[in-house]
Parts: sequence; structure tokens; C-alpha cells
Amino acid sequence: MEIFRDKSPMELSSLGDGYVNLIYSMALSEVTGRPLGKKVPNQVLAAALDRAGLRDLAGTRVNAHQLADLAEGIIFKAWLQGRITLEESVAILSSSLSGSLERKRMREDAVKAFTALLKAVEEGRTRGRPPMLTVDVIVERDGRILLIKRLNPPFQGRWAIPGGFVEYGERVEDAAHREMMEETRLRIAITGLLGVYSEPGRDPRGHVVSVCYTATAEGDEEGGSDAAEARFFKPEEIDFDNLAFDHDKILKDYLRLKCSAKNAGE
Repeated sequence: MEIFRDKSPMELSSLGDGYVNLIYSMALSEVTGRPLGKKVPNQVLAAALDRAGLRDLAGTRVNAHQLADLAEGIIFKAWLQGRITLEESVAILSSSLSGSLERKRMREDAVKAFTALLKAVEEGRTRGRPPMLTVDVIVERDGRILLIKRLNPPFQGRWAIPGGFVEYGERVEDAAHREMMEETRLRIAITGLLGVYSEPGRDPRGHVVSVCYTATAEGDEEGGSDAAEARFFKPEEIDFDNLAFDHDKILKDYLRLKCSAKNAGE
């Protein structure tokens, strides 16, 4: 799965096309009791993306084909990240299909089914799935804190602490080094553990637990994968009300602990 790590949902659409057609065919076969090799029309996926409230993820000036690509990419990327299984996808689709083979009814059912699947994927409602694990890294240099501007949803365009998902078989510390290099081009030395943030609603993609480290860094910051920009900010320059996820809380915890440590040393 290494080659998929930095891909956006739109870039995964060609692979997602086959996956989406597979789960649709399996779901239809389950409902009708016989194998049906049906493909999903672009109009169905485009309508489902709209009804799921995810139309804004595609930006402006996109057609039904591009919206379908995005829907396919979202579903496929969720499977790659382990957020939903093939069996769960089929179950969600099956629950929204009537089994009718009449073309108009099938299309209506398919829109309803994929709307339910896209909502489940984006809201992280995967039955029995464990929380996902991420790592965040706070780097301070000359009194300034490093943030990245998010390139992709959720919170596209907002500033955030650099970090990302821990991969299967990877140590959390190694994930911190990898994500920092990928997103900011900086080599880091971890200096401490700030805390673990596990509030279930902190990430719209589902229950995501973050391990947050502090670190020093070498090199010049530069936006990389999933980061449109990387920049150091003075604390007073940070717009805490518009940070991604719960990064306002994390940064306030960091600044409060830093202040306490300074006062204790005086």
C-alpha cells in the first residue's frame, strides 16, 4: 500500500472505479440472490456525493464525471486506510437496495445506497472498527511554532500542526519522522511527549487518536504531501479559532506547559 499513501481521492479514482463497481455488483447480487455484474453510472455517484453533503469537496466547475471520480476515490481511500472493509461497504449498500431490476428504480436505489456509504465513510461510522492512530509534532524555532496549511479535506486550506496517520507495522516515533519529512521537508529530533488526544469527535473522519510530540528540526521548511504550505508563526499570529481538528487545544496545552516550566525555573 506504500504507493497509495500520498494520493488524493481524485488521484485514486481510476483504482476506485473498479472497487466501487465490485462492491455494487456484490451488493446487488446479495439482494437479488443471483450474480449481477452492474457498473455504477457517473450520474449516480455524482448525485450521491451531492446528497451526502460532500459536493464542496470537489470545488467549483466540475462535471458529473469528475464528481463520480471523487466519490470513487473517497470510498477507495477509506478502504486503503482500513477505515471500512469490503464487507462493511457491501452491507451498507445492500441495506439501501430493493432488488428491483427496473432501470429507473435501480438508479434511485443506487443513489440512496451510495449516499449512505459516502456518509458512513466520511463520518467514520464503521461497525466494530478500532480508533485510528495519528501522530502530530510541535516544532518551535526562535519562539515561532511550525504549522502547515492543509492541502486536502477535511479542513482543506486551514492551518494545522504537521502530522498524519501511523502506518501498520510502524513505530509512532518513526511515523513522526516520516510525516515531518513528507509534509515540511524537515528532519526532526523528538524532545518529548506533549500528550495523547483521544476525544471521539475530534476528527470528522471518525474516532482518531493522536499522539503529540515536541521536537527540534533542521533545514528549511517547505510544504510537501498533504501540505500546501509550511510556515513558522509567532503564537500571537496564530488564528486559534480557525485551526484544523482540535489543534487549538493542543497548541494551548503546549503554550501553557511551556509557560509553567518557565515560571518554575525563575
